[in-house]
Amino acid sequence: MRALMVFSIYFLFLIPKINLISVGGFNAGLRIDDAIIAMWMLVFLLIVVEKKITFTRKIDFTYYMFLMNMLIGTTLSSVIYQQGTIIFPFRFLEYFTFFIMGVYIARKEINISTLMQSVFYMNVIVALLQFSGVLGGFSVTGYRPNVSARVIGLTSGPWELGVILNFITCYLFASSARAYYKYFVFVLGLLVILLSGSRMSFVAQVVLLIVYMFNHANAVSIIRRILIVTPFVFLTLIYFSDSVVAERSEKLFNVDNLTSLPDYYRNTELVSGNPDWTTSGMLEGNDVDASWAIRSIKWMYALKLFLSNPMFIFFGVGAGTFGIALDGGWLRLFTECGVVGALLFISFFRRCKRSSRMIQYCFIVFSINMIMIDVYMSYKIMAMLLFLAGYMTTINRLGLPFPEPKRLKIRKDQ
Repeated sequence: MRALMVFSIYFLFLIPKINLISVGGFNAGLRIDDAIIAMWMLVFLLIVVEKKITFTRKIDFTYYMFLMNMLIGTTLSSVIYQQGTIIFPFRFLEYFTFFIMGVYIARKEINISTLMQSVFYMNVIVALLQFSGVLGGFSVTGYRPNVSARVIGLTSGPWELGVILNFITCYLFASSARAYYKYFVFVLGLLVILLSGSRMSFVAQVVLLIVYMFNHANAVSIIRRILIVTPFVFLTLIYFSDSVVAERSEKLFNVDNLTSLPDYYRNTELVSGNPDWTTSGMLEGNDVDASWAIRSIKWMYALKLFLSNPMFIFFGVGAGTFGIALDGGWLRLFTECGVVGALLFISFFRRCKRSSRMIQYCFIVFSINMIMIDVYMSYKIMAMLLFLAGYMTTINRLGLPFPEPKRLKIRKDQ
């Protein structure tokens, strides 16, 4: 069982997300992954029934409460208001299987360093080949022969690739690997994130570096590390000044992004059922950021719907109401799951991040990406985050050592 578990985890993290059967208008179709995860869900259920081992703790219970709240809110909204879809609560139950996998792997004292580095380098290699036009990629819409404009690696989109690279950088920063290797991974990850055009992942990567330097060094070491890293970051930014990230951010801070919002909010009309974003239009203005022009219209509709009914405020408008993407993870979490569901979700990860500095780092980059991207609904992102959370909470509880990278000379951080 141990070998099969390890093989399954490698397979699930490295295989591209390919929908075998699409479900409605959502990207959450049925995949090979679902069959493998369903198998492990059944295995864990049988283990619990036989009372050989239990996976239920206070931290698990918080996540189950989040799921129950999502299920109740979505069911009510679906029956009464024809909003949301029952697919998503079950999808989040499926995600939690990765948390239990992390618990199991930790109890078997399996070092995950090779897994983390394999996921990192495989995605980097594939992304560079995609940038050169040699390979295509499997996005949420199927295989695309050319993704050189915004590389996606082995994930389903540039936003997913960026966060995965953020997480693996978190892992290396929390380890005792040599400083030069940590910065090498940081810069390489930053390079690929620039090629992906994911602005929030870029911000998260830079913020992570700042947090790491201030957490792990005295004043002299901080200055030394800044002097070492700054030239690499500066040269990277200069070289990629005409990159996708730079091109997409030209109008990000213009005043036109905000001046029309009040009028749009007042004129927003709520519709029966799930909104159709293809007819919602865009924010007008000469210097409006293209991404913000689409995102802000969605945000105003979501906020107005959320405030239209007291039930929505507490239990949410229903998971899946806003379709494929609202382009704002925190707003979507609060509006679709309600204040109760959102607080339970945050409470779960607050408990998890107490277990290790790595999970604290992961939650920081996750929170940053959640500002503009619905990353909590992304399969590979939630799979890795929950897997790492399950693993680290378990080794912390059992008093096991941090899973240090193999084949590297280790030294204590200064």
